[in-house]
Amino acid sequence: IDDHLRILDLGGEIGAMHSLTVSNDSDINKTSEKFNKICNHAKDCGIKSVFEFLMITKYRNLDDVINVLDLTESENKGILIDTLHFQRANHKASDIKNYNKNLFPYLQLCDGEKDLLNNEYEDYLDDALNGRSAPGEGNLPLEDIIKEFSLSLPFSLEVRSKYYRENYKNVYDRASKILSKTLKYLDTEI
Repeated sequence: IDDHLRILDLGGEIGAMHSLTVSNDSDINKTSEKFNKICNHAKDCGIKSVFEFLMITKYRNLDDVINVLDLTESENKGILIDTLHFQRANHKASDIKNYNKNLFPYLQLCDGEKDLLNNEYEDYLDDALNGRSAPGEGNLPLEDIIKEFSLSLPFSLEVRSKYYRENYKNVYDRASKILSKTLKYLDTEI
């Protein structure tokens, strides 16, 4: 965990606003204990700490993360909704109403296919690493999810995509194309 804390120190120095934690430790008590340390250290660095659920970890949905947060004493805690993982966990946009909106300091956007052909670990992993697309290029219910939040809520992009890696070898060109597609989507759809 010391390496994670040093990363938070560096994040604080450059003005990072959020840190993201995932865990594959099935011991929820150990997970919440480590997350608590991260949250407290992040607070000292001026950073809000969020926990992300993914179908490829032990914490696969919003309720799993709520269970971790319930055991985490620090008030400097939140949840990251990644739109791809939100869909893979079979959540609906209306589910967000069941949670305190203050738990979500930002939203992580990407698009992709609404449904996977198979629901095996390898399929979820490949989807997360290769199957994402820029907002507006897939058929995830992005508009419904975004509208559950204030339009002033910050968002990040995670578009890990085999298509973009193969067609835009230069990372700056890739980022520029994804940003352009995202801004066009937000301008026309939201």
